[in-house]
Amino acid sequence: MSVSPKGFVTRELHLEILKDLDNYLVEKQIARPVWLFMDGASPHISLSALEFCKLKKIQPWLFKPNSTHLLQVLLFYKTYGAEFNTFFLISLWTSPGFLP
Repeated sequence: MSVSPKGFVTRELHLEILKDLDNYLVEKQIARPVWLFMDGASPHISLSALEFCKLKKIQPWLFKPNSTHLLQVLLFYKTYGAEFNTFFLISLWTSPGFLP
């Protein structure tokens, strides 16, 4: 597993994380293509990462840079169920300024 000693993701570390993801997909025999949702922070955007994703049939979907806090609600779904999650996401998506 790839880790950062200081807690920051670099472009090099991001590529290592993508390789870890690819190994996991192979190990679990998950069909390709797959979607990978992540924020658009600069370490997530590089030619080497794009080429790797294209080769491995991983489709990256980038949200606004540094928007991870908005995505954390998706973790809530696993714990508390679809009812709240659906309500929250509809409320969030209809809020002014959420989407670019």
